Amino acid sequence: KKFKDLLTKKYKKISSNDLVVKTDDGAGLNIETTVMGTYPHEKIPGPDGSMKITYKNKPYSSKLEVTLDSQRKLAVKVENTSFKGLTLTESLLAVPPYLVDKKTQNNFALKAAYQQSNINTHAELTFNAPSASKLMSIGEHSVKLNGALSAALTKGVSIGSDFEVNRSMKEGTNNLKNWGIGANFKKGGLIFGLYSSKLADLTGGVHYKVNDATTVGLMSVFSEITKEDKKTQKKAKLGFGIEHQFNELTLLQGKTELDIVRGDKMAHTLGYGGVVEYTVPDLSSKIQLTGTLSGTGSSNFGISCTYGDK
Repeated sequence: KKFKDLLTKKYKKISSNDLVVKTDDGAGLNIETTVMGTYPHEKIPGPDGSMKITYKNKPYSSKLEVTLDSQRKLAVKVENTSFKGLTLTESLLAVPPYLVDKKTQNNFALKAAYQQSNINTHAELTFNAPSASKLMSIGEHSVKLNGALSAALTKGVSIGSDFEVNRSMKEGTNNLKNWGIGANFKKGGLIFGLYSSKLADLTGGVHYKVNDATTVGLMSVFSEITKEDKKTQKKAKLGFGIEHQFNELTLLQGKTELDIVRGDKMAHTLGYGGVVEYTVPDLSSKIQLTGTLSGTGSSNFGISCTYGDK
């Protein structure tokens, strides 16, 4: 995650034109309102918005989140942390028919996560329904079970595995959709990690904190895919990122990404990105200037301004 965040996290702010207003009463209630320049769904162009209400109940170690947007999509999540190291989550997502696709489906899910000093594990069971009206019709569901387990073997070394199993209740079939294994090594400011999905691809990364002000990261992904015409393509993605705290108020980021595709012919594209983030303490605000330029000729430039602390 650290490798990927250095290359993507702050750059996401220029993916759309948004106005976000957050309010916090200081007693557990938080309201976040968003007006989007473009609704993040290709079927529904045009400006839209959403509202997210979060309530934290400290005596019961629980949190409630309710999100509703102008496209009539409703998401509800309840989280409880009453037991040390254990987090229990129940969630519900209801969407109108015109927003349903492979990535967005009506569902409810149960998740349990457990974390201690040397063990981190979670399992999630998701029931997908063809429509909101059939959320309680178990026979119509497709069920997804995914989970992960990681454990520290020795000081600085940890290994882990994850999986995803799908079941169609209507057809009575099971499918092991994905599984993967990985390992991390950490020593001082250095983190090195490897991950493979089905032993068919390989993701590697290095994250190194040079000093208190500078961090560098390198991420690489190698994969092979088979197209509809049965021909195979080999892909490689290499990314290098750097973050530097220029002074107390100014943060700088830069990145270079190289995409290589090898099929009948070899092709490659090179992209660049940069971030300047400046904190204005007298106004309790933060200004971020972001730009990206891809090898295909497309470019994105944006400005993000955050004001206030409540």
